[in-house]
Amino acid sequence: MKRNKALLAFVIVFTAYFFTGCFGVNAKFHRLKHSVLSKIGDNYYRDTEFGVGSFGLSLANTVVSFSNENDAEEVRAMLKNVSHVQVGIYKRHNRGKINVSKDFFCHTDNELTSQGWTYVVKDRDSKSLTTVYYKQNEDGQINELLVVSLDGRELVIADLEGDFDKLVAETVSRGNFKIDM
Repeated sequence: MKRNKALLAFVIVFTAYFFTGCFGVNAKFHRLKHSVLSKIGDNYYRDTEFGVGSFGLSLANTVVSFSNENDAEEVRAMLKNVSHVQVGIYKRHNRGKINVSKDFFCHTDNELTSQGWTYVVKDRDSKSLTTVYYKQNEDGQINELLVVSLDGRELVIADLEGDFDKLVAETVSRGNFKIDM
């Protein structure tokens, strides 16, 4: 009887963990986080870390399919082409003004570039910094995006895996996008 209860408990935990598609971040994400945090020179603590796998993204796609919003199809196309998402939110122990300096850009870029990342865009003002990087697979297709956003209160890191070449091609073919400059 105890063996059956233990087996049932294992099956429930296994199912809840693997079929929800939600889990903690992996070792690769931890290395990315430490690469970025080591360049900030300030104390941060983990507020939230999570990952969503293909099943969780498929479930989100199904939920969006019931939406009547105008952009639901674009959201579904995005979700269809993303296979894995990991997000970390880190809060500063010491609130107040943070110096988002050019040195931080250089050190972070050098570290991430040495790991195979290429930056796409950077947005910086006196209070915040957001940078987007990408990686390509051996076929030259963009298969991973990394977003690093830093302000006076928190650092947010998001790592997305998927078929981003296909996502861009589908978005452009729909013609439903706007670029504000």
